[in-house]
Amino acid sequence: MLLKTTKGLFLVRPYRRGDEQLICNSWAQAFGKTFPLSLWHWKYAANPCGFAALLCFSESGDLAVHYAGQFQKVFWKEKSFLALHLADNFTHPAYRWAVGGKKSLFARVARIFWRTYLKNAPFEEEGLNLREPQADFLWGIPGWRHFRLGELVVHYSRQPFPAFYAVRRGIIPKAKGPIPRVFLEKEISPKAYQHLWRKHRQLVPCGVEKDWPFFTWRYLSHPAKPYLFSILEEPKELKGLLVLREEGEDLVLVDLLVSDLLSLWDLLQGTLRLFPNKKIKVWLAGNSPFKEVFLAAGWEEEREPLGIVPAIQGFFPEIKILASEFSWAMGDADLF
Repeated sequence: MLLKTTKGLFLVRPYRRGDEQLICNSWAQAFGKTFPLSLWHWKYAANPCGFAALLCFSESGDLAVHYAGQFQKVFWKEKSFLALHLADNFTHPAYRWAVGGKKSLFARVARIFWRTYLKNAPFEEEGLNLREPQADFLWGIPGWRHFRLGELVVHYSRQPFPAFYAVRRGIIPKAKGPIPRVFLEKEISPKAYQHLWRKHRQLVPCGVEKDWPFFTWRYLSHPAKPYLFSILEEPKELKGLLVLREEGEDLVLVDLLVSDLLSLWDLLQGTLRLFPNKKIKVWLAGNSPFKEVFLAAGWEEEREPLGIVPAIQGFFPEIKILASEFSWAMGDADLF
């Protein structure tokens, strides 16, 4: 698709195999840090649910605008949805004039993306005629500036609940109980994991489908970030699992799966005893069913430091109800 602007013609087309190095190079210039090719392949090409990406080129062949997202399976009670988690959307520094306003080049590319990959998007722009899956809704946790831009150009809506951020500072709990195993190796049984996932899903009304393919891709195959896994077991059952990432001298609790709330309590208490000198930070959706367990276990809620604004948008009658029940952990999104 050709877009006419006061500064020339621009070509918008979907990603093609071989574009990845160009994307990584332009991303590095836009964000001021490197984007290794191995990370791109993991994040996009290896994602078990696939991805969507539109590239906008100038007449000279520069990648001026990139707009993309990762497909995710989402459950809501007994229903299944296809969602897009938006990530790595940028304008090349040489084309920053293309960012501002509802009619800017960036805004037009964004609306073409939404029309192409999102069902019933109500924009005047035409989508590309592709035989690709369309998502039922899009979501993300952008910073305030990017949320305001998305609100302006593509009708971002806030989730009803802000992010829950809490910190537990290295105090050894006095309570006795089981001590989890913590390991770096890939020791988790797929069968045990799937059983735990089915139990966990009953506690959460709506969220990302974290089946074994998702977990294997997201945490066991990351090319750059090693994760720690704290697991709580009974003789014949996996009762809970925490995904942790080291951040300097602290730990970030990136994700969790538990069979019941009491198991989460035991898992948190045991993990604290394993890391008595560590500060452990957690981000969760503000409506998370696990929030009260963290507070009872000694986590203290604080002002969320990254300035993220949980956002969601879809164009079907039940989207507001789904948004009020959609629950996420930081590992579902792009930041960790």
